[in-house]
Amino acid sequence: MIAHRTRLVFVDLDGTLFDRTQRPPESAVRACRDAVGAGHTLMLCTGRSVPEIYPWVWDLGFAGIIGAAGAYVRVGEDVLLDRRIGAQDIRRITTVWDDVDGMWIWQGPDAMHPKPGYMSAFLATAGESDGDWADYADSVGPFVRTGLPESSSKCTVYIPSDRADLEALRPRMPEGFQVIGGSVGAGDALAVELMPDDISKGTGIRLVCERLEVDVAETIAIGDSTNDIDALRTAGTGVAMGGSADEVLSVADLVAPRIDEDGFAWAFAELDLI
Repeated sequence: MIAHRTRLVFVDLDGTLFDRTQRPPESAVRACRDAVGAGHTLMLCTGRSVPEIYPWVWDLGFAGIIGAAGAYVRVGEDVLLDRRIGAQDIRRITTVWDDVDGMWIWQGPDAMHPKPGYMSAFLATAGESDGDWADYADSVGPFVRTGLPESSSKCTVYIPSDRADLEALRPRMPEGFQVIGGSVGAGDALAVELMPDDISKGTGIRLVCERLEVDVAETIAIGDSTNDIDALRTAGTGVAMGGSADEVLSVADLVAPRIDEDGFAWAFAELDLI
């Protein structure tokens, strides 16, 4: 049980805690550590899978993770959910991505399966627009595997702009899956995330609250992208970072300044976490 007057806070990474350099501003580092010192519980709530979490992130005091946009949930060392997409659906979905020249990566808690050439192309293109991804390469490197996985949590794909028709792609997916806009851009390609349609960051929040015996109404979620929408709707207080898309801003209870304007720390102060 979380102690009286403390809060359970779900924190997105890209665009929320991380700025364009793939690092948190010093004000955000202090905010995390001060919030934990004040007795609050911080949980990562990200579209990234476990191999994509830089080891130093845990030093900020996070107590667990909702990863792969809700498909993997862990509190401490206790895994509450490890939802996988099976091999048959993976093969069928990958065929669709290949038909539109997509560069895909299947993301699991124990392995990453990229299309040949994906890693070098992503690191080069993302680096041009979103800063230094060297930490990313170091973090995922030991988990990269060849070929298609037998199971995986979710898939991220980058589709060339001249083939990027999200509405045309959705009907080609097997039943039971959702396709949403991705949270990390790479040049002018369309970033897409695929996952089971009954999985979201919001379902992960409810699962964590049940385990920790915390009222969902007493939680806070902070994020900036499409896969954060259900988290912001589910939490008692939803915070959108400045610069978020209109559909994210529309579900937020509070809008913070941008991350490069110390918006993360501002939100923590505004909500009396620090």
